[in-house]
Amino acid sequence: MKITIKIVIATVAGFISVMYFSAQAASLNPTLDNRVSIRGGPFLASIDSKIRVQGQEFDLEDRLDDDKTTAAIALDWRITSRLILSGGFSELSRDETVTASAPIPVGGLSIPAGSSAKIDFTTRNFDVALGYSFLRSDTTELGARIGVKVLTIEDKATFTLPGAPTVVLVDDDTTQPLPTLGAYLNHAFSPQWLITGRFGYFNFDVGDIDGKITDLFGSVEYRPWQSVGLGLGYIYTDADVKVTDNNVTATDVDYQYKGPFAYVLLGFGSVR
Repeated sequence: MKITIKIVIATVAGFISVMYFSAQAASLNPTLDNRVSIRGGPFLASIDSKIRVQGQEFDLEDRLDDDKTTAAIALDWRITSRLILSGGFSELSRDETVTASAPIPVGGLSIPAGSSAKIDFTTRNFDVALGYSFLRSDTTELGARIGVKVLTIEDKATFTLPGAPTVVLVDDDTTQPLPTLGAYLNHAFSPQWLITGRFGYFNFDVGDIDGKITDLFGSVEYRPWQSVGLGLGYIYTDADVKVTDNNVTATDVDYQYKGPFAYVLLGFGSVR
């Protein structure tokens, strides 16, 4: 009887040991275990933006470049192997000054020919989110994210009339923190190759501002070294933001940008 008990105890202890050391085994790709991961590099954005003021629609790409190279950065901190705190930042700023060759109708106004028009349009995206991997193995993790996205939209249009003071047609500066919900996926094919992606959707109505934002990101990463890698991804953001005044839509901004994001990946530490 004593021998049987000893065998059972030894078997259970051995099973627990196998499970423990298997759980502690490193993942196939370092990205799945890095305590801190930083991604940063150039973002080539293709932009489509429209502003509606007093019933008059302006396609900003008629005056502003529809392609813009900027930079983006993202940071992941693994608090545990399943719990991830993420953040990111990007900014797109464009401005142009033109001289009207013909009268421009704006609502009930007519901007005369010869007027100088200056258009500025800037957006900033900052987000922070806490994610949890519900499914996780040595090659794959799938999880959900909840967080806050801070979206800033600055748009300004001014006209300098011949022999008259400057007229400000549009001057909006909107900064709004928004709740975010989304999902993410990381999958390693080998110690060097990994794909990563995330999706987020936000629909908000706060005070005199309402709208919706859709975010998508996907990339392929190559990790030739333990702590350094390269990535090529694609960013897509679609935002529709309305600003009302006394229940009347004063400004409606429809803004979309998308394009490739090439970056360097730096990984530090391990949760294993």
